[in-house]
Amino acid sequence: MYTERLILVAAFAALTATLAMPHPAPEHHIRSVDLNEAINKSLCPIELEIDDDPNRVPQRIKVMKCAKEPNRWCQAQHIPRHECCHSHGTHQKECVEMRDTVLVYYKNTKTTSTYEVSVGCTCMIEQSTRAPLLPDGPS
Repeated sequence: MYTERLILVAAFAALTATLAMPHPAPEHHIRSVDLNEAINKSLCPIELEIDDDPNRVPQRIKVMKCAKEPNRWCQAQHIPRHECCHSHGTHQKECVEMRDTVLVYYKNTKTTSTYEVSVGCTCMIEQSTRAPLLPDGPS
């Protein structure tokens, strides 16, 4: 009976010590969303197309392009200006198409090639000024 109590007290002390220890800060979690949700909530409207070539592997490639004239699109959808990509203060922003390459295989020529594809549209600062070069040391 004494041994059982001693084990119980030791277990309780270990549990208390564990709970009293500082816990590491949780890692920053990057939220992921379904493609449909991303397209519907993007600051830059996206048009989704399927590039289909029966002679190519993969045969179907999903293409996500910036909608033509995104600001007009936002106005037509009655989306408030602050919810679409636009200029803010001195920052000129624009919707920019992101592109990537996909390795494809063409069956008829039995060759592989890289194929450039639009993979999304994001709001970016249109231009920025380059910082002046710093001197190498004291003059």
